[in-house]
Amino acid sequence: MKKLTESHIVFIDGNGKHEEGKLPSSEWRFHMAAYQSRPDANAVVHNHAVHCTAVSILNRSIPAIHYMIAAAGGNSIPCAPYATFGTRELSEHVAQALKNRKATLLQHHGLIACEVNLEKAFMAGAMKLKCWAQLYLTTLAITDPVPVLSDEEIAVVLEKFKTYGLRIEE
Repeated sequence: MKKLTESHIVFIDGNGKHEEGKLPSSEWRFHMAAYQSRPDANAVVHNHAVHCTAVSILNRSIPAIHYMIAAAGGNSIPCAPYATFGTRELSEHVAQALKNRKATLLQHHGLIACEVNLEKAFMAGAMKLKCWAQLYLTTLAITDPVPVLSDEEIAVVLEKFKTYGLRIEE
């Protein structure tokens, strides 16, 4: 990410038209869907982190195994259903999964994280999600189902985040 410059970014308008001479990622549709679902997001990060992809292969959401799961906006990190990469169907799944979350797994694929800027999308989103996926898989190897925090406990955490150094609404 430190080597990323504006010249590496392919700009696409709201109709899917991109800069002449540059080809966008095959996933431009789900990036656009993420921005449409999350008007608060100015950056979307997508990757195929091993532990996140492993959880997505199991077609499981990451439940509230730790209170910081709430930083993504709720009591879990959802897993959007599988669809072939680059398709409208996949972008529709992404839009649905991100309606009230800042991150989602993509079944048999990877992850997406949205935030107010690229650094937060990468660090607070994608990097933390890798940790939660690894923690979930480690716990899952010991017990299934894994113990989770209740919806009420997560609601308290979400409320506390409003006055905590971490701002959910930023």
